Amino acid sequence: MVYLYRCYACCFLYLISQLSYGLVDTSLFPGANTVPTSNGNTARLAGVTSINKTGRDANLVLDLRDKYGNPIRVFKTAKFNPLKLKSYITTCVRNPIACGASAALTSALLYYGYTLNSDGVIVLPGAAGSYSECVEKPHPWNDEGGVVTANGPIPCAVGPNYAGKYILYTFEPLPQYPDLPPNGDLPQGVVRLSGYVYSPSLGEYAETKVNYQNWYDLAPVQPALEQEISADQATEIALASPELLQIEAGAYPDVFEPVEVAETATDGDFSDTPVDPDPTDTDSPEPTEPMIGMDYVEEETVDLSEYFDFGVGWLPKTCPADKDLLTIGDKTFTFEYGILCSLLADYASPFIRFGAVLSFIAIIFGGVRNE
Repeated sequence: MVYLYRCYACCFLYLISQLSYGLVDTSLFPGANTVPTSNGNTARLAGVTSINKTGRDANLVLDLRDKYGNPIRVFKTAKFNPLKLKSYITTCVRNPIACGASAALTSALLYYGYTLNSDGVIVLPGAAGSYSECVEKPHPWNDEGGVVTANGPIPCAVGPNYAGKYILYTFEPLPQYPDLPPNGDLPQGVVRLSGYVYSPSLGEYAETKVNYQNWYDLAPVQPALEQEISADQATEIALASPELLQIEAGAYPDVFEPVEVAETATDGDFSDTPVDPDPTDTDSPEPTEPMIGMDYVEEETVDLSEYFDFGVGWLPKTCPADKDLLTIGDKTFTFEYGILCSLLADYASPFIRFGAVLSFIAIIFGGVRNE
């Protein structure tokens, strides 16, 4: 049933995340849509073309300036910074109104079992349980093979003893048993000891260390310990989907390692027309004086006819005269070219032009195809 509720919560939060973009404030995310460079400057993030979850990097389109101050657009691959991603996720989840990805990130964190505690820290809740039983045994105390009898692993508990009491050994006093008399400066129910002990917190070897016996009427219960989300786990969650990395649509937080940028871009780095990475730059202000009218521009006429020689056509420009074919008596039979010229001009000529155009296109495309 718990998993069913978690599924419902994830679906609801995903729906909210789709409606929240465009209603956010990026002021809580300084450096949004910028990427640091190795020379100490920043580049404007123009876009993200792909994200590699396995390699934990992304292909970016950056707008920056070369060593001459000219704006350029380059393609670069940048690594994600796990600590920056953890900080971004925490800020986003704590400020759902200011981050469009808050609902989607909360849904992803719930899926992995994480929650936000009262201190605003993303943690993995722990389960309460019994302390391990104390064992006094030989334990190494140096790297030369030395062994001492030590008690541990602290914290640990023993009991009940002959009086039905339980003892919890810790490195800090935990006053829980008020019926025993005070032990000097210690609270009631606490006894100070000093001797060889071992513990995961001490490392591989036993140490001579002050520890305390804390007496209880009932078996002591180890409190639930919250485990803060690690930078690696935060990175894995954030890279699960591109929408989890966007404060709003198209706005990315400052979560990248510094990228190496040459003094000038190479030919392979150039992309489309770059956007000025520093739009407040006023090195080239617009002119303030009005432009002069065209009436003040001098005009000059140049005769270009002498530069062109179209030559003389090889075909006649007029229809030939009629031709006499046969004379019989006083009657002459004549062939009139006017009818043939009219047919050619009105009907055949367009087809000839169309065929010439097709031939031209065939020659051009044939040459392009053969390249």
